[in-house]
Amino acid sequence: MKGNAISLILFMLSLSVQAASTQEIFIESAKNLLPKKVLTALNNSSVSVQFSRLNDVELTTPCDGQGYIYGKHNSGEITLSEQLLTHLTPNNEEQFSCKHKNLYKTALSTLLHEYFHAYEETLDKKNKIHANNSFISLGFWKLNKKKSKNFNTYAERSLNYYEYSSKKEFVAVNFEYFLLDPAFKCRRPNLYSAYQKEFNHTPFNEFECSSLREISYSDTNVVKTLTLESSYVREIHFLFASEGQAMMSRWGHSMYKLVLCDPSWELKKCRTRGKSVVIGFLAQVSDVSINAVRGVFGDYPSDLVITDLNSMKRQYNRAELRDLESFPLKMTVNQKERFLNHLMRVYWEYSGQYYFFTNNCADEAFKFLQVTYDRDDFYKTNIVTPLGIKSFVKKQGLIFDYDFKDKVANRKNGLFYEGFQSKLMKSFNFIKGHYKDLFKVKIKKQKTLKRQRKFSKPYRYVKDIAEYATLSTEKRKSIIENILKTKEKKTILHLFAIESQAHYVGSNILLQKMQEKSANLVSNEGSRSIFGEIVDLKNIILFGTNSENSGYGIPQAGDLESVISDDVMDAQLALREVKKDLQEKYKEIFEEEFTKINESNENKVLIKKALRSVL
Repeated sequence: MKGNAISLILFMLSLSVQAASTQEIFIESAKNLLPKKVLTALNNSSVSVQFSRLNDVELTTPCDGQGYIYGKHNSGEITLSEQLLTHLTPNNEEQFSCKHKNLYKTALSTLLHEYFHAYEETLDKKNKIHANNSFISLGFWKLNKKKSKNFNTYAERSLNYYEYSSKKEFVAVNFEYFLLDPAFKCRRPNLYSAYQKEFNHTPFNEFECSSLREISYSDTNVVKTLTLESSYVREIHFLFASEGQAMMSRWGHSMYKLVLCDPSWELKKCRTRGKSVVIGFLAQVSDVSINAVRGVFGDYPSDLVITDLNSMKRQYNRAELRDLESFPLKMTVNQKERFLNHLMRVYWEYSGQYYFFTNNCADEAFKFLQVTYDRDDFYKTNIVTPLGIKSFVKKQGLIFDYDFKDKVANRKNGLFYEGFQSKLMKSFNFIKGHYKDLFKVKIKKQKTLKRQRKFSKPYRYVKDIAEYATLSTEKRKSIIENILKTKEKKTILHLFAIESQAHYVGSNILLQKMQEKSANLVSNEGSRSIFGEIVDLKNIILFGTNSENSGYGIPQAGDLESVISDDVMDAQLALREVKKDLQEKYKEIFEEEFTKINESNENKVLIKKALRSVL
């Protein structure tokens, strides 16, 4: 009996020694992964590691989302859950689908995570990593504020949504992956570079990336794909739309234009004949017309929109009569790479809240400049309007090869897209100059001129193309029929220009009225919802990306099958069908509006027939 007791004691001692040895090996393996800068600071501060009970529930995988506490740090003491003691070696670990994939790496990442917190505790306030804008700017935080809510509301391709709980956790969680995941340098390359620079440490240096650089872009009706290889992106421009009439457009609109072509092409050829796509942020609306109050309070999701240049020209140059200025930005190869890396990450990972006055298109666009140039003075600057960005890039000398005094040269170089306003006014003034009396309109209420003791004239003249577009189709038809008696080609061409614009604008105004009416058609559920369906489908086409895949950040080979999701493809087909149904379902309800649109179209037909007879 005595011998058995001694054997048991010896056995228990050996287990204890073995357990202690396993813990020491585990802790040492974690320390071996730390950058020298971190390890030295921790050794100087005597950080201790212990295992203790932290949970009243059984150990689960992180995929369960039960809020299990794996570890914590407090004043130089790191405590890990004692339930991790059986997972301190990498042998035969069961694999799972989320985060670090097994419980051994979960334990290791937990220790590295807490080591990072302990390291930050050794730093002065001004040197703390979670206060370093080079890191925080990559985490969708508001800069220059001690406490700020994270703007990213999209978690599907986050490596761990806990990273967005605070700035401290953001840098700690990403530190884990910097040290443990070879693909971190590919999935979040700008963050990898930030850690690499901060710690002079390059883990997995030989690992080769297989990043998918393909993205989808849209003209609002059809989705196509585009490959953003750095060598094919010749230039990145700041694209500025001049001020508009709507409340949310009075400070302009800020976007970026990517100029793509074969690397062998000359710059001028690339600008004028290459592919140009536009990058911007828009509010993703769920109703049929944007609501100013909701925009002020951030009720609209803010999403990245990638579309073709021609769509932007139709929107701004023609529909809104606004100019587009395209400013080439000075960028080094590294800066261009940072811009594209951030674009890819935002494309796959980001969805924020759209505020007209804070987190709007300008704020989102300026974040790209901050990340691209990675300069302290840029990080400390706060800009909330597109006009502000235009002034900033000009003042900072970031624009090159753009002549602010020569619109003609800029137009030839593909750097200026003029709104239709001046050309249309030229046509309007030509027609009005030759047929002024036709442009008389009655004044509803005449003014009394006291000096002359008589009434003012009972009519006035249409002043510009914008007012002409608001005239009734009957009034415009009368003008057209009188002018067409001339048979002069030049006159008819000018007439066609102003009537085409009137038809375009007038039809859009009528469509908006139909949308407003449709929202009140409670008695007809199908009629009431059809415009909402169109908005939903266009949102899917514009903002939809394939998120049903594995991994985080920028996708790698094997993560997904297509960058265009099935939802987007289905939305394209559905939108075509809805548009077909639109006229049939609404002909009776909106008979007056459809009649006016048809009358407006008939005005164009009249002019086309006259043109054919003189050509």
